[in-house]
Amino acid sequence: MYSDEDLVGEKCLTGLRRQFPNEMNMLKYSYRFCLSGCVGLIRSWLQKDPEDSETPEEMADMSFRLIMSVIRETHPRIRR
Repeated sequence: MYSDEDLVGEKCLTGLRRQFPNEMNMLKYSYRFCLSGCVGLIRSWLQKDPEDSETPEEMADMSFRLIMSVIRETHPRIRR
């Protein structure tokens, strides 16, 4: 059985490997930091009233932007 982090992590790693294929060793700690934050973000979102909540697409976009901002700020060699 997959954990929350495993499910989110698969999608994140796929995107990171596509964008930064030669930098994965360097990104492992930033990735784990972002993954924990994303799982917390999703858990918080799921506890909200659906009427007052962002769409899944909005949450995916927000998660991606947060992850990329952390990576760009902590790994200057891969800033874009």
